[in-house]
Amino acid sequence: MLTLAASLRGSARGIYLNLSLREKRRYASLVKELSHRFGSILQHGKWMTKLEGRRRKADKSIAELGDDLRRMAQRAYPEFDAKEQEALALIQLYKTIGLEMKCRCLDRDCRTVAQAVDMKPCWVTEWRRNDQLKW
Repeated sequence: MLTLAASLRGSARGIYLNLSLREKRRYASLVKELSHRFGSILQHGKWMTKLEGRRRKADKSIAELGDDLRRMAQRAYPEFDAKEQEALALIQLYKTIGLEMKCRCLDRDCRTVAQAVDMKPCWVTEWRRNDQLKW
C-alpha cells in the first residue's frame, strides 16, 4: 500500500493524505475515495454513450457544443492523451453538422474542435439552413 501511496500525485495524493490512518491501510478505502473524486470505471460506458449521442441543442452555440464534446471525450476516454481526445471530439462534431460544413472544415484542414468552431460566419448560415430544413 505504501508503494501505491508514494506513486500518487496532485489531488489524488491529497485525497490519500486526508484519509484516516485506518483508511490509509485499506486499499478498498483508497479506491472508494478516488472513485468518488475522479469517477468510476463503470461510468466509462455512460460517457461513451453521451459522447456518441450528443447533438446541438437549439439554444446552444457551436462553441458550447464543442466544449461539451471535448469534456465528454475526456471522461469517456481518460486513458487517451489530449490529442487523441481532441480528435474524437472533432469526429463527433463532424457527425453533428451538415455535409457542407464538414467539407468546409476538412478543406480548411481543421485539426481541433477550436479550429472548426472559429469558422463562425459559416456556422450561422449552416444553422439557419438546417432550421429551415426541419422535417
